[in-house]
Amino acid sequence: MGANKSDQKSSFWQTVPGIISAIAALMTAIGGCILLFYTMGIIRIPSSATATPPSTSVTIILQGPTSTPVASTTIPPTIVIPDPEAFLRLYLNELVQKRDYSDLWNKYLTPGFQAKDSPQGFTQYVNNWSNVQKININSITITRQSDTSASAEININYRIQSGSLITNKILDWDLTYNTALSTWQLDVH
Repeated sequence: MGANKSDQKSSFWQTVPGIISAIAALMTAIGGCILLFYTMGIIRIPSSATATPPSTSVTIILQGPTSTPVASTTIPPTIVIPDPEAFLRLYLNELVQKRDYSDLWNKYLTPGFQAKDSPQGFTQYVNNWSNVQKININSITITRQSDTSASAEININYRIQSGSLITNKILDWDLTYNTALSTWQLDVH
């Protein structure tokens, strides 16, 4: 008879669809590793104050007789800006839980907000918030939001050290996202 059918048929991995499948699987595996390492903090993308972050090029090279780059792609780094409502909840919680007023003042308040909210400076800020024993957030409504700014209306109840309860206090706060610090800050718009 003739040649055996298995002799006439080449391996799947030696066909064009097989090679394309292998390349796609390799690229997926490398992308997954990059994502895993980024999530774990092994790979970090430096913060930049510029509006347009630099691109990162990834070249995948398969070892073989030709040593030619098989795929090259440009992946722009992604800056993930957290939800402003989550920031406000964190800030209000830290005011009464951690009470690290120096860190809160320097990290979460712009100089403009500091001057407006506490015209007599840091000491006034500490005196105002150190009298607050507990804060309950009734609601937070984001009234305006763009990529790097937002406005919010916060309805809170709070108890001061003397025991008095202030209810339904409305705070109208503006926020700006600070890319250098990777956080929202209370600001004046």
